[in-house]
Amino acid sequence: MQTETSLLRATFTRPAIRDFVLSFYGRVRADPMLGPVFEARIEDWDTHLERMQTFWGTVLRAEPGYVPIKGPPPRLHARIPGLTVAHYDRWLELFHEVIEPRFEPWAVENIMGRARRIAMSFSDDVREEFRRRERADTDA
Repeated sequence: MQTETSLLRATFTRPAIRDFVLSFYGRVRADPMLGPVFEARIEDWDTHLERMQTFWGTVLRAEPGYVPIKGPPPRLHARIPGLTVAHYDRWLELFHEVIEPRFEPWAVENIMGRARRIAMSFSDDVREEFRRRERADTDA
């Protein structure tokens, strides 16, 4: 009997992760809503894409390797000017469009569940950052 981790590793192989990461970020860069946000923040796309492959390897394959280098990702994303919950909704929409044709339905649901939790934690921090800014504006 396969464990969940071994099943995930068999499904989300390193080449499969590389494929969906490259495809997804290709779509993100071309997207009128997300593209400008990413292009303004990412200086070295090759390094970013490698980090995202490592990140998804950690998330989907329980592999060590991903270490945030500039601080907790949700907090960093919350400080991006103009970022809204709508950006995360669009991110999820594009993510699903890339994932859905590549994997079996159970695997799509698994990865989308993880992606939704990530987006939710990031968007919660966006909301908190808005609240913090509003408090700072009223205190000024």
